[in-house]
Amino acid sequence: MSYDNTDAVFPNFKKYFGLRNLLILLSGAVVLALVVTGYYLKHEDPAYYWDWGAYFDMYQNFGQTVRHNNRWFARLLVTIRNDDYNLLPISFLAPLSIAFQTSRWAYIAGITIFYLIPAAAVTAVCAAFCVTGNKNKNTALPGKGGFAGLFVAALIFHHYWAPTLRGLPDIVGLIPLGLATLLLMRSKFLTQASWRTILCFALLVWLTFALRRWYAFSIVSMMIMASLMAALTLITPQDRKKHFYHLVKAYAATGIVIVILLAILQHTLVHRILVTSYQEAYIAYQAPFMSQLNTVIYSIGPLYTLLFIVGIGLAIINRNQFVLFCASCAILTFVLFSRTQAPGIHHLLPIFFWMVVVSGYTVLILFAHLSAWTVKIGTTALLVYGALSWGIVFSPVLSARLQPFHSIFPMERLFPLHVENMPEYTKLIAQIKALTKNGEKFAVFSSGGELTTAVLFAFDHSLEPQLAWPSQIDARDHMLLAPLEAPLAIVTDQPITHLDPKDQQVITLPNDCIFNHHDFGTAYQQVAGPFVMSEGHKAYIYRRTRPLSDADIEWIQEQLNHSYPAWKWNHAGMIE
Repeated sequence: MSYDNTDAVFPNFKKYFGLRNLLILLSGAVVLALVVTGYYLKHEDPAYYWDWGAYFDMYQNFGQTVRHNNRWFARLLVTIRNDDYNLLPISFLAPLSIAFQTSRWAYIAGITIFYLIPAAAVTAVCAAFCVTGNKNKNTALPGKGGFAGLFVAALIFHHYWAPTLRGLPDIVGLIPLGLATLLLMRSKFLTQASWRTILCFALLVWLTFALRRWYAFSIVSMMIMASLMAALTLITPQDRKKHFYHLVKAYAATGIVIVILLAILQHTLVHRILVTSYQEAYIAYQAPFMSQLNTVIYSIGPLYTLLFIVGIGLAIINRNQFVLFCASCAILTFVLFSRTQAPGIHHLLPIFFWMVVVSGYTVLILFAHLSAWTVKIGTTALLVYGALSWGIVFSPVLSARLQPFHSIFPMERLFPLHVENMPEYTKLIAQIKALTKNGEKFAVFSSGGELTTAVLFAFDHSLEPQLAWPSQIDARDHMLLAPLEAPLAIVTDQPITHLDPKDQQVITLPNDCIFNHHDFGTAYQQVAGPFVMSEGHKAYIYRRTRPLSDADIEWIQEQLNHSYPAWKWNHAGMIE
């Protein structure tokens, strides 16, 4: 396996793009990132709960660890080995955390500059290579304007910004995933790969998983489709036996390197993944297949959907294996992921990455048959459409003004976070502080954007010592008893859930009992409220008047057994 033709078929992008143009584009992208993130956050209330705040908190804490040199690297390795949400995605941003400390703007701008912009560049390169690397279609290499257009289109692609502006660093995974995709295409799916290429590819695949474990679905899809594409190459070679032997060695070596990395660096996490049924754990987040498919189409928008479909057709006509590979990866990733849960905004990133690559190929092929003047007009129109799509998704003002044209744009909406009745939340927090001044714990039996433990924590981190975090999702969390033993409880007049109430009985059952004063809820007495939350929900503070008894716990188990017959009280603080 001494040969490697990847460099021979990979175009010299610097030659065609130009260093000066590259610097101008990157400078403009950085300025755009700073301005856009600053403007967006300026119009947002700091309701950064759950995933929107989790990595931001980790980013701040890790920055403190690095600043004080408290064995930060050892801590990083421990989280990579053990945690579902490890520190690796935000570890590269530690200098920003040290310099700007608690600034949310620095955090989001850092993700945009160091993750989103490179991801956009990799997207553009992959789209260009789908044209230039295809031997079956002799298409001229796009000029400087073509590369610039691809990069800008990927940069302003609205969904790359969706998880980013919400504080999720998941787009960082697109960098190694995109580079792995590029290596596969350059090496004809490892059929022309040297040992160095194979090693680099394996490292990129592992890094994608290490950054965010849910990328495993896209990795599996990519490996399946790459091996199938590689197998198809066995049809033509004269020395088929030698070619087959090379192919087996390439994929076996890739697998061995990945397994070694997982065994050394992430064995605890991998073991937990292998013994956990995520399909059962995340059943509350499941949705019908067609509903998930509609989410994908509505999120990416009609234009990209059309370009993706046309791109597949053009790839079949031109026998472009690279485009068919990317399209197949996108489709298979969606199919595999949909069996576990409905995708969130961050889970769509690899699917949309491959879809945008195919869409970019479509545009380049179509523009190759047009005059230079027509191409300029078309490029401008597409970029204007992309900018308007971005504005409609993230700006309530622009979305309202373009209401008559919504049907031709993405249906996704991620406006700056806004909290109704913010003074009421301030009053609630002040009352909680007064009631817990002696260190008493409190639990919030509510699970939605209007009110949840994480919302109050996001507004005031000083509440942390008094928080008794309750279970949220039945199948995932089961019933923690410690929050029910807390001296104080916050409930609402109507149970608040962010999923189907039947999947959040660990929240609705305590809320109903305490608010309506029945069964174990008779052990509580109202001490404050009502506080009018968002959407008119009323919150109340109750104080426990007696300890939680064994009879109370047995009654709770009995109620939960109607839906979960196997759940039992383990006499160690959990009904599971």
